[in-house]
Amino acid sequence: MNKSKKVKPTNFSGKSAGRINSKNEYKNFKLTSYPDPLLLWGRHAVTAALENPLRRIYEVFFTESNQDKIHDLIKQRPFELENSNTKFHVVSSKELAAFLPENSVHQGIAAIVKPLELVKLDYLISEMRKNKTSFVVVLDQVTDPHNLGAVIRSAAAFSADAIFVHDRSTPRLDGVLGKAASGALEKISIVRIKNIARAIEKLKKNEFWCLGLSDSAVNELSNMQVPTKTALVLGAEGMGLRRLTKDTCDELARLPTSSNFPTLNISNAASISFYEIRRQWPFLE
Repeated sequence: MNKSKKVKPTNFSGKSAGRINSKNEYKNFKLTSYPDPLLLWGRHAVTAALENPLRRIYEVFFTESNQDKIHDLIKQRPFELENSNTKFHVVSSKELAAFLPENSVHQGIAAIVKPLELVKLDYLISEMRKNKTSFVVVLDQVTDPHNLGAVIRSAAAFSADAIFVHDRSTPRLDGVLGKAASGALEKISIVRIKNIARAIEKLKKNEFWCLGLSDSAVNELSNMQVPTKTALVLGAEGMGLRRLTKDTCDELARLPTSSNFPTLNISNAASISFYEIRRQWPFLE
């Protein structure tokens, strides 16, 4: 069987994006030539970014094994990518690894992108007033990028409308976090807030039932009837919800874990909780 001939992608100006053969060029590669750049890597993270018309793509680096996939994605957004002068580079796996953080699982693809525009809290609340059902996730001091990325991925999978994160303590939405989110950064609104308790109070004033997840709670989540406008509040692993955050919630709930070993990783606890809420809302889209 004849294999189709592979053609190097271009930067849409008629010139080949070329190949940087020197590993040292990648070691010295700097992102500072772009305004506020983010670095994404991994197949799901980068392909989702390419599919998102709201994401500005500066450059894409990929191995030959990913070339057909990249060509297919380019066809979906030819006008946008052409007018933004996106550059595409075919590279070796070693070349790619040279300018990524050590031990990055890149799967042969990476991209330099512009941050997505963050959603404002007041705007989001006004938009959700139009919905019969709304589900948001509020994260209190969750700082680990692997955990945060995994929670974002699960929230998108279970149809959450948005995730609220603490502005000062939340890591950048790229790199390790983007890889853990597996493309979900392009699927769900992220709201950065300065004060968790005030944000919860504002949600409550707009008819949201704010439920905090805590090992010390009396009631199990599965025994509760979850209202159709709910904000689930989750704390950092180990620390859990801060006292003020707990006090601000309408109610606390726990998962039916063993009394001998009640603790769960935050991303696992989040997924179980999202499932229970989604189970009670089979009509949620």
